[in-house]
Parts: sequence; C-alpha cells; structure tokens
Amino acid sequence: MTYVIVKNEGTGARYYRRKDNNFTKDLMLASKWDTLNRAEEILAELNKTGAQELAIEETAKLKQQVKQEQVVKKDTELREYAHQLLAAKDQAFYAELERVSRFLAASPYLLDEITAKISQEDGTVLQDLLHTIELGDYRAHEGLALLKDLRASRKKRRYYKDRQQAVNYLLTKANTGQVTTTSDKAQVALTKLGDLQAERNYNYRNSGLQAKYAKLLGKQTVQSWVQLFTRLRKY
Repeated sequence: MTYVIVKNEGTGARYYRRKDNNFTKDLMLASKWDTLNRAEEILAELNKTGAQELAIEETAKLKQQVKQEQVVKKDTELREYAHQLLAAKDQAFYAELERVSRFLAASPYLLDEITAKISQEDGTVLQDLLHTIELGDYRAHEGLALLKDLRASRKKRRYYKDRQQAVNYLLTKANTGQVTTTSDKAQVALTKLGDLQAERNYNYRNSGLQAKYAKLLGKQTVQSWVQLFTRLRKY
C-alpha cells in the first residue's frame, strides 16, 4: 500500500485522508493506494487544488503544538529541579548555588575572552591567509594546505561564535556596558541552546558562487588526503 505523507522534523509524519481533505497521525485512518503511480497522481492533484497549502498550514499548527508541549515539559523539569534543590542538604544546595553564581559572575569576562578569540580568527589569521592566497605563488599541494588552514580557522571561529551566542542567550548588555541577567533570560537560554546543535545551512549571497560551489555544501566531510585527491579527480 502507498500513502501520501507530510513530514516535518519534530512533529513526525501526517498521512493524507482524502474523504475530508485533511491529514492524520493515525496510519489506519489514512487513504491508501495500490500503486505508487496512483499516489503520485493524488499528490499532483493536491498541488493543483491548493491542498498543499493545507499541508503547510497543518504543519505550522503541529509546530506550534510541539513548541507548547516543549514549554510545558521544560516548566515541569524546572519545577522538579527547584523541588530537588529545596529538599537538598545544605552542602549540596549551597554548592549548586555557588556553581551557578560563579558562572554568572564570570560571564562578562567569558564574553571578553570569546570576543578576543573571534577577532583573532577574523583579523590576523584570516587576513594572513587571504593575502597569501591573493599574492602568493604556490603549487597545488601548497594551495590545498592553505585551504585546509583556512577551513580550520573558520571552524575555530564557529566554535567560539556558538559559545558567544550561548552566553548571549543568557545575558543582557546595557548601553553602559553593564551585563545583567534574569530568570526570563535563563528560560530563553534553556529553550534556544538546542538550536546551536542543529545542522547549519548557508545561503549564498552571490549567485555566481552559488551556481559554482553550492553543490559542495552537500558533500560529506573529507576525512583524509586520499579522499580529497579522489574527489578532485572527479571534476
């Protein structure tokens, strides 16, 4: 049997039910077709009739529902954490309080350290590599070494940028330079930290470069020089 399915990360699959032009999580209630060709015809009908918009709307509703469920779950977890803290012995309670307080007190210095690391990669290292690429006279293996160093530098920059973003979720910096935080900011940080673990995508700003190089972003990471040379021979 073949089904018409709408899939979305986090919300799972929804199956098309033709009798009411809707989608359901219950596979047993979904419409079924004997052949793939027939299911493709139904999908084509959905595209023509605008039912695809219904699928998008349904997906949006599911996303909102999942978001609300996640908020409730997070609130429950935090209440349980607070309950455990209250029930803890003095040593455990004050040790946890000191750990959190030390992080918050150190956070402005942490941001300074991170900013300096990012500046190093965006300034000195990047400019050295770009000017070497621009002005240098190098052979193929030296060019590959330059590319490797450039990539390593950008990955290091991303490492620090992610940490900068994670800390910024928690903090508010006033015009005076003073850094503060609140319980609300901590809630935001807990909600958004998972976003930093998501796979990154890049949208090209230059159409020419996009046409030339976008396909490279879909490739798997090169693990060895042998793989790299094997890949280069394909082009």
